[in-house]
Amino acid sequence: YARLHDLFTDLQTAPRQVIEGVPMDVIVAPNHIASTKLFFDASTHLLARIEEFGSTSAYFKHLIEFSEYQEFDGIKIPTRIDRETDEPGAENGVTRLRKIKQNVEVNATLFERPNIAPTVLGGK
Repeated sequence: YARLHDLFTDLQTAPRQVIEGVPMDVIVAPNHIASTKLFFDASTHLLARIEEFGSTSAYFKHLIEFSEYQEFDGIKIPTRIDRETDEPGAENGVTRLRKIKQNVEVNATLFERPNIAPTVLGGK
């Protein structure tokens, strides 16, 4: 979420809100049927929450909360991510990060197309 303008083309500021006693600066990314609200802690400027919701019954509310920020190689990263949704069949839960490594070399063979046997089409 460091490149918000790349992810959301139409960003608008919204009035500051207080969530659980913490003042939050709010940015809204609307579209024709829904919107995404991004909440930033007003004192730390770190992303604290994302709310996605639709305006019709066909869309569901999704809430992601970011907390327990720790510094890794000079970058603050949330080590706890809570997900909550009212979408049927979707998973709610918590993701905890214990170890973060940045700029780790990745073996290029992981991105190669698998070598599978050719498919024979037609005939008996």
